[in-house]
Amino acid sequence: DLHSEKAEKLENRVDYTFAWEKKGVYVPWEEGGAKLLVGATISGKEVRTFYGEDLDIPEKFIRYVNRQLTLGSLITSFSFIVLLVWLGWAAMIIATRRYSLIIRLSWRWYLAIGAGIFILSI
Repeated sequence: DLHSEKAEKLENRVDYTFAWEKKGVYVPWEEGGAKLLVGATISGKEVRTFYGEDLDIPEKFIRYVNRQLTLGSLITSFSFIVLLVWLGWAAMIIATRRYSLIIRLSWRWYLAIGAGIFILSI
């Protein structure tokens, strides 16, 4: 089935671009589906380009993916801000209780846990 056709007039010739939907290839989605397109560009009396691997994706699906990417970016930013607040709070506790008996006895454990978290985050 013919999907699209376009004619572009140039100075000494006319370029025609055609695209056909390949039968039997359809990726279903809630709001339509993606179709595999096969196309060619005819320039004058010769075939300029031919392509057989172009996927026609519905606009609603592209918007859905963009919304998901934006949501992921917002969650990442929020979690980074929470991490900075948590680290600031931890630094304040360590600075105010630096000479506490508990801190002096267990600083190696805190250092080991921090190093372990750092290694796991890499």
